[in-house]
Amino acid sequence: MFRVACIVSMVCFSVAPALAAPIDEVQELIEQGNKALESGKIDEAIKHFSAAIGRDKEAEQAFRGRAYAYLKKSDGDKALGDINAAIKINAQEQNDLILRAEIQRVRRDFPAALKDINFLLQQNPEGTGLHQMRGSIYLGMGKLDNAIADFSTSIKLDPENQRGYLERGHVYS
Repeated sequence: MFRVACIVSMVCFSVAPALAAPIDEVQELIEQGNKALESGKIDEAIKHFSAAIGRDKEAEQAFRGRAYAYLKKSDGDKALGDINAAIKINAQEQNDLILRAEIQRVRRDFPAALKDINFLLQQNPEGTGLHQMRGSIYLGMGKLDNAIADFSTSIKLDPENQRGYLERGHVYS
């Protein structure tokens, strides 16, 4: 009995450090990808995020980062594929749903974008940015009254929100 416990104990200790190193490596690659994005080095960011995904197929943040990078490169198909992979890993991450809505808006898939934003607004009805996003989606759909209503709601929720005023003014012009 004692020998079995010792063997199990040694295996656990020898496996734990081996598992920790790749996680640190994946996180470092994600951080490098984020820094490259911040510097405007989109292709470099994609390489770092891809390397992280290659080491950990469950690296949700890497999928999200690469999706954002693809969006910056105007590659909506790859962006959508990556953000859907991130959502499959963690369906509760609101940032993933927000990014997917933005990708769908840019791709002009307004009904899909609206579905994600409406879902998020059910959870957070006072989300100023969510109302602004939905206003932009409605604007793309040509639903100007709905766009004005959402931009106005975002202003009401945050009177210092200059973007809300700007976007609402754009609809009026």
